[in-house]
Amino acid sequence: MTEAARRLFGLDPRLKLGWALIAGGLIWHGGTPGLLAWILVLGALVALLRPLGRDLSRLWRGGALFALFWGALQAGLLWLDGAPSLLVLGQASQLALRLFALVLLGLGLVLSTPPRQSGLALAWAGRPVLGVRAWEPALALTLMIHFLPQCRRAMRGVRLGLEQRRLGLPLTRRWALFASAVLRALGRRTWEQTLAVASRGLDDPEAWIGRFPPPDRSWLAAGALLALLGVFSFS
Repeated sequence: MTEAARRLFGLDPRLKLGWALIAGGLIWHGGTPGLLAWILVLGALVALLRPLGRDLSRLWRGGALFALFWGALQAGLLWLDGAPSLLVLGQASQLALRLFALVLLGLGLVLSTPPRQSGLALAWAGRPVLGVRAWEPALALTLMIHFLPQCRRAMRGVRLGLEQRRLGLPLTRRWALFASAVLRALGRRTWEQTLAVASRGLDDPEAWIGRFPPPDRSWLAAGALLALLGVFSFS
């Protein structure tokens, strides 16, 4: 890990979570020049946090395909509605760029912030509203972030196992077998995760009281970057 990536990883999780929430709103309401600026900056941050290896390149392709699918779907709906071609192309491409920027934003947040730190930041932010129950959404967020990579690994393992066995089953039977095997694997991991939560005392509100340092100059730098990208978003 480079020194710059180490600094990003060590930033206050409250700063990163709040920055991501505001950035998501700016991305969703910004124009095309702003979206291109967001993709450039967020793509550089993601590449900085983890070099472009096989796993990360697969995530990039998945995010791009996700954005292109919804962009193409919107283009088809607008075309069926009789919209002009330029309007169809403009709105569909803008939606694809917006979704891809949001994918990069989420990927950067996940890569730079451990699930436990994200949960502590969410509990801190929700305590003025939810009181002692703020730990519950924090625990849910932590488990969700922790569980998503396990889902990917389980699905990949089952798929590779079926390919290596070469059972020669029909497509519907193969998908049914794949789904049942994935559900069994995830059910086993869910039970293991439940035991881990109980054994570490994470079902106790006291476990979600974070002790964060006071804001420093990194907050000013993050705010300046956010303001600059916000200007591009509405230019």
